Amino acid sequence: MSRHNRRAGVASFLFSLCLVAASAFLLRRGFHDSPPADFNDLYLLCVLALAYRHPWRLAAAFTAVTLAVSAYLLAPLDSGDALQLISYGVCASLVIWIMASLRSTSPNRA
Repeated sequence: MSRHNRRAGVASFLFSLCLVAASAFLLRRGFHDSPPADFNDLYLLCVLALAYRHPWRLAAAFTAVTLAVSAYLLAPLDSGDALQLISYGVCASLVIWIMASLRSTSPNRA
């Protein structure tokens, strides 16, 4: 990976982390202890964008961070929350795996 691509990846990762921090703050302020059920969709879009443009490791690290933030937002966790976190983790992992597979089989890899 070239130096420019690495910098772009780190910049995208940091921008995504700032987006997560801002959304967590707004969700905590606006919904207090009960964020909407589909708040992870924004995180999943960021995972998709990172996996599409950059190596899978950045998307995997972002997934780990967003799982921790999601657990914080949903605390205290019940069985429904645990199912939501597992579902998000599986979907994000599947997106990362598919994008990594597509990148490795592409004839003109970036």
